Amino acid sequence: MMIVDMCQVNHLMVIGIDTYHDTLKRGRSVAGFVASLNNTCTRYFTCARFQQPGEELHNNLQTFMTSNVGSAVRHRRCVF
Repeated sequence: MMIVDMCQVNHLMVIGIDTYHDTLKRGRSVAGFVASLNNTCTRYFTCARFQQPGEELHNNLQTFMTSNVGSAVRHRRCVF
């Protein structure tokens, strides 16, 4: 297990992504994305998208990441 000293890390971004599948309404699922915007991981960018039946999670990953990086750059006023 790697332990990171948060005080010494610049431009750290923690990202989480998951999918919810509705068992009652087969074929309905939601992809969720969250990513930290600051070095202390106390501000977040979040996004969720409904997925079509059979659509894979990675289909939304580019949209999530593009939106997130734009938000992070505006928040941090820097480029990664």
